[in-house]
Amino acid sequence: MTLANCRWSFMKSDEAIKKQEFADTLPRASIQDLGMILMGDGYEVFMKGPSLYAFKGLAGRFAPIGVHISMLLIMMLLIRKFMLIDSPWIIMTVEKSHDSQFHSDLSLRDLNGKEVLRKTISVNDPLRYGGVTVYQTDWSFSALQVTKDGEGPFNLAMAPIKINGDKKLYGTFLPVGDTNAPNVKGISMLARDLQSIVVYDLDGKFAGIRRPNSKLPIEINGMKIVIEDAIGSTGLELKTDPGVPVVYAGFGALMLTTCISYLSHSQIWALQNGTTLVVGGKNKQSQEPVP
Repeated sequence: MTLANCRWSFMKSDEAIKKQEFADTLPRASIQDLGMILMGDGYEVFMKGPSLYAFKGLAGRFAPIGVHISMLLIMMLLIRKFMLIDSPWIIMTVEKSHDSQFHSDLSLRDLNGKEVLRKTISVNDPLRYGGVTVYQTDWSFSALQVTKDGEGPFNLAMAPIKINGDKKLYGTFLPVGDTNAPNVKGISMLARDLQSIVVYDLDGKFAGIRRPNSKLPIEINGMKIVIEDAIGSTGLELKTDPGVPVVYAGFGALMLTTCISYLSHSQIWALQNGTTLVVGGKNKQSQEPVP
């Protein structure tokens, strides 16, 4: 049993105790016996002369404060926007893109050129480093590298062609003959991906299909055309949000303090008046009588 000078906790009149939610008068009862019973039931008991104060479930009393603090923390972090500033100490390069699987080989290097991380990313498999997440977005066809009769290679820019539906189609044109003529003729090339190129002759007729890097020439109107390489491009999206762990922690604290706030907080006061013991109490959350 603990002695304390908590004057604000003790009640020194029968009337004050009887005003509590639950109150009773016990004849021929001892305040010391009541204190021992309450301690056995898990109460913290304080006595001063003929007065007694006991409480249990202090966490349930202060948990609502934690609930409000957690809510304020979450709201502040959700309102605040975090922006990514270009890092002065890291360089990212795309080594190669593979459109068939939507993969890109990324290399992260420091300012000394030393590679710190390498990873092949895809749409659903981003690269994470130093709190920054690098996502691969959609791919595109940049250029087609061809040779004509051993001359070149020429880098022909591929332009997207609008078609119905979501399918992609890219095209380019290799001029042949006098490029200053009013009606320039040439070889047309179309592709849906980086794996195969459809070639049309000067009259727009189908001439054949070639794969880049196959080195297999296709003869059109006496000219040998070789598709050396297909150059693709991909978009990279960098995202960082330092507030995410704190928001998760805020939600965790909110759930925890909400559960704790439902715990009852019981307080009991007692006053020895001769052989009579006046007892009163209140119970936060619960409407059942204080044990």
